[in-house]
Amino acid sequence: MAKLRNLLIHVYWETDFRLVHRFIREGFDDLDAFVHEVARLV
Repeated sequence: MAKLRNLLIHVYWETDFRLVHRFIREGFDDLDAFVHEVARLV
């Protein structure tokens, strides 16, 4: 996610928005896993 943020903030003029769209659709698996693990610990 940090790489996506850096790309959007610092290199937005070179951003391929098809890649951004694909990340939004597919790239949240790691965040979902993190949230699941945190919830399991609480």
